Amino acid sequence: MPLLKRKSSTLWHLPGVGDILLRHNPRAKRLSLSVHPQKGVRVTIPTFLPVATAKQFVEQKRNWIIEKQNQLVQRSANSIIESGFKTRHHELLLIPSEGNVT
Repeated sequence: MPLLKRKSSTLWHLPGVGDILLRHNPRAKRLSLSVHPQKGVRVTIPTFLPVATAKQFVEQKRNWIIEKQNQLVQRSANSIIESGFKTRHHELLLIPSEGNVT
């Protein structure tokens, strides 16, 4: 079995999207794009593709990334209000108010 290169990564800032982690992975067969609430935007790149190709791919998918980021923000805001917060002995329920509360 041939020796595989170690994974290498680059952090790239795309205006309007934010920081994107570009990672070369020797086991990857295709470009892979993911948007995760805690990990952010990640692109996995096969070793045979240059970083410039991955950057072009991300720029083409810019609107999709922004849409997914907005969905994640909405989902996290809704889940906090809908579910509340539970501990072993207590439950905190968040109830949205109609007016401004200071």
